[in-house]
Amino acid sequence: MRFIEVLGQSGIRGYVPKAKIELIVMLALLLLGAQVVKPLVSIEEVDKALHDRNVTVLNSYLAPKQAALSPFSIIATGGAYGVGVDGWHALALESAKEGRHFLVVTTRLTSEDTGELLFERTPQGLAYVPETERLGVKILKHNFDVVFDIPKKTARIHDQMSLETDGKSPDFFIRLAPNYRMKAVVNAQEKTVPFTQAGGIVSIPNPVAGTSALTLFYEAVVDSPRFAGSISETECTLTNELWVPTIGRLPAPYEAAIHCQPGWTAIAQGEFTGRDAFDKEQVFHYKMDLPICFYSLSAGKYHDYSTSIHGRVYTVHSLHLPDDMAAIQCQMNAEMLETFERLFGKYPFGEWSAVISDVYGDGMLEAYSFATYQNGILPSCEPHEISHTWWGGLVPNDYLTSFWNESFANFSEAFYRRNSQLGDPSERTDAFREPARAIDEWEAGAVRSSGASTGPTAYSLGYGKGAYILQYLESRIGTETMAKCLKAFVVQHEKGTVGSWDEFEAVTNKLTNGATKEFFKQWLDQAGSEDFEVSEVSYNGREIVGRLEFKGDLYEPDLPMMVQYPGGGREFVTPYRIDKEAPGRYRFYVHTSAMPTLLSVDPWLVVPRKIKADEFSPTLAEMVRRSPRVTDLNRPTYGNWLPPANARHDIPPDPNGLVIVGHPDSLPGMAALCDKAGFKVDGNTLTYRGTTIDMRLNAALAIVDLGSGKQCAIVLGSAQLTPETGRARVAIVDSYGRLVRAQTEPKTKGWGVFRLGLSEGH
Repeated sequence: MRFIEVLGQSGIRGYVPKAKIELIVMLALLLLGAQVVKPLVSIEEVDKALHDRNVTVLNSYLAPKQAALSPFSIIATGGAYGVGVDGWHALALESAKEGRHFLVVTTRLTSEDTGELLFERTPQGLAYVPETERLGVKILKHNFDVVFDIPKKTARIHDQMSLETDGKSPDFFIRLAPNYRMKAVVNAQEKTVPFTQAGGIVSIPNPVAGTSALTLFYEAVVDSPRFAGSISETECTLTNELWVPTIGRLPAPYEAAIHCQPGWTAIAQGEFTGRDAFDKEQVFHYKMDLPICFYSLSAGKYHDYSTSIHGRVYTVHSLHLPDDMAAIQCQMNAEMLETFERLFGKYPFGEWSAVISDVYGDGMLEAYSFATYQNGILPSCEPHEISHTWWGGLVPNDYLTSFWNESFANFSEAFYRRNSQLGDPSERTDAFREPARAIDEWEAGAVRSSGASTGPTAYSLGYGKGAYILQYLESRIGTETMAKCLKAFVVQHEKGTVGSWDEFEAVTNKLTNGATKEFFKQWLDQAGSEDFEVSEVSYNGREIVGRLEFKGDLYEPDLPMMVQYPGGGREFVTPYRIDKEAPGRYRFYVHTSAMPTLLSVDPWLVVPRKIKADEFSPTLAEMVRRSPRVTDLNRPTYGNWLPPANARHDIPPDPNGLVIVGHPDSLPGMAALCDKAGFKVDGNTLTYRGTTIDMRLNAALAIVDLGSGKQCAIVLGSAQLTPETGRARVAIVDSYGRLVRAQTEPKTKGWGVFRLGLSEGH
């Protein structure tokens, strides 16, 4: 509190709180009949606090009862996708019609993040106006006309929007990225409508109640390569750019006409409906009937490779990728898309495309009928973006409440690999379970309620914890039931609305007769992860008995376990009986069919928790990527996806820790290693457990135990793409590196493993 020095009648100096002086002055003015108006928060003061990222000062400007859930927290953390890296600024905004005073917090923006914050400046302080506040206005459809001015790096757009409004609010707000400047707003009678703009927020008078139309004319310099959109001599992309006017981020369909140079191709979402060719330009037309929240659009001097597979067209648009690699990508895209169609429901478009961009810099981005990829990622087996057709497209997400759809897409990566019809399904399932590794950042929020405004926390919970929760749910209810729940989520979703964890929970609870209700409550609404200890494990001649004790938040004690028997036989079980001894402490009982030798708690590491380092066993993927390599001089095509290495005619006397690439006929000692791996080699063919491959087109890999705790890895054959082996120790892959056969071991050592009959303990 600040104080003001005063001089009393006696001449003695003293200090009086400034707030008390102000109160005395206000009371005096009131007694004199004067009207007191508290000044509005200063734009300059807010701007300085934003520059300093001083959230404490910013919160002090908020109106009462708003600081508890501060919208300013993102100023300190930055956005989920890096928004705020350039700093934040405060701008004044006057409403278009009513004369209300607003403040806009603005920064350079990407499409799925948040950054344009709106506050009304009131005598009580800043009153936050969340992006979800639509003021009774909803966009029903967009109709875009997009023109690129390449020398000026400018996109000029007009959008004929059809709206539905209740007419109650005098004005409403639309949001764009702040580099877009509104030039004009015209109503259905072709009369100019007044508007105001600050940053990326535009205030427009509300039309009368009912449906109406407005045409917005706006433009921007688009020059943020590797961050958002960009325009160059070879490519114009609005992908990851918030170039579409939004209200509450609600989904809406659209049509688009895209003007570009002769010889270029334009790509937008939905169905391609035609192309107009002129001397100096061509216009591509697209129609997107599926209401969506986020919009991608690109045009470029692309080379287009297309092929029809099972009646659907697959295309790769690229500046560099050769046709043979594009053909491989189309084949893999078809297999992934058809797998998801079988698991999640019908794909809604006649084509799937991949756009490989030189300027997009954030890895990959979904667009539901296509996806954009940073140059160098493809060709590869990449199911995440294809799955977004269902998780973000057919069931949209606004990213404001949670990143649920990223959880579903990340889960779908391994779910596809476990359920692809390539090879042995049980072996694929074992290989492609993801270790559910918890991280400290999970403590910062709950999955159900961590949207873009929570910054990096939303990213770690959405892409990480949420995906592991779904995998854990699948392990509990079974893959068949999980697929039914996922498909029902899509089929039952109301078109034009935003999906949520709540909606999926309701569907799943119904299909499982309420069996998952407590599961969702614990995993979606609690921060952090499971933290527990298992102790006092023993075999009493009939069953295994042990103690389970939770620390912190409590979870269901029904943990997955594995019982191992003499000779190596295994049973995967959960306790048949659990007795509660005290809050968070339980005694569990596990059926056995014979005297066991080992109990492994969470043998596949699917429980979201902080997994101990000693629980992990070496995998092929790790060994082949990290270990030194010996390459057979006479088999130069073997392991062709690996970086070059020194070739030699023999294997070192101690191969421990090495990756050995070669053939038994030309590399002495390789035959013995193949025998240990279970590989039978005859010329160019290799047979493993009844599956025979041609090593000129396919590959085999294995970790081989050498005794005394030593091991090496062997690689035979070729593949056009890097093999995907998951957590397998033995793998057979096809020419595209996709897993056909595998051997993957559950956890048999480290934390949570108890040896019974021989010794007891970890």
